[in-house]
Amino acid sequence: MSDPENAVIKSENGDALVALFNSLGREADKELFVNSLLTRLNREKEYYCVSYLILYVLIRIGQLERGLETAQTTLVPRPTWFDKLLCRGPRTPLLELHQRHGLGDMLGFLNGFLRYNHPSFSDRDLDLIEAFIEQPKEFGDRIAEEIHSARAFRLGQPRS
Repeated sequence: MSDPENAVIKSENGDALVALFNSLGREADKELFVNSLLTRLNREKEYYCVSYLILYVLIRIGQLERGLETAQTTLVPRPTWFDKLLCRGPRTPLLELHQRHGLGDMLGFLNGFLRYNHPSFSDRDLDLIEAFIEQPKEFGDRIAEEIHSARAFRLGQPRS
């Protein structure tokens, strides 16, 4: 990247969904929209492969916390008692090729978003993300590094 200081992560599809959300007038319609996204954030749904896009929209509309809470229960595989007995990671069912990396892609997106858009996250958001990455070890270390970098950057900035 030639100018990492001015990098921006954008998505035409995600931005179109954000624009649709912002065009909704009634709070009930906005809540229905958010709930529709949250129900699709699921390992068992056909939308698993675009979990990163769903999280992108949820971040942009101020619903990061609900998105991470949902992802924690519906995307992160839980070990069975047998997995614990064998000291191994949880086994996941074989998915179609295009759906095997939904959680990994979402975590990779979150890592990149933290790297290039960290000012858009509040300290509370960083805390939520840090708590979320305790479970999925796939990108947890990289995301934790981005969180620490963002916090270190903020220490050097004048308080407003």
